[in-house]
Amino acid sequence: MKIDQSFLDAQKRTFQDKSIGHYTKTNTKDAEGNVIAGAPTLIGSYEVNVMTISDKVIAEDWGLRLSKDIQVTISAVVTINRTDLIKFKNSFYEVVGKDERDSYTALYCRLNET
Repeated sequence: MKIDQSFLDAQKRTFQDKSIGHYTKTNTKDAEGNVIAGAPTLIGSYEVNVMTISDKVIAEDWGLRLSKDIQVTISAVVTINRTDLIKFKNSFYEVVGKDERDSYTALYCRLNET
């Protein structure tokens, strides 16, 4: 189904009012072959809609925790993938799922507590 651009523009203006950073993980190996987690590398930033997970079915489907993890929706075409990181309000979240729809992409993100 073709979504009218005026609808997409109105949706973006109304709901996508929060900023996130898109990061990738950077890992290195030491001399013994052990993986060492490095600082995340910033790839880009986007204006999005962010919602705390409050739906039990969505939480179960994506392996997320209620009131802790987030769902991010964005209408722009992005190359954010599973295992990438999202920074929102000084917290990092790992993308555990991506669902591309007609008018937006939903990212399901788990709070990174390490």
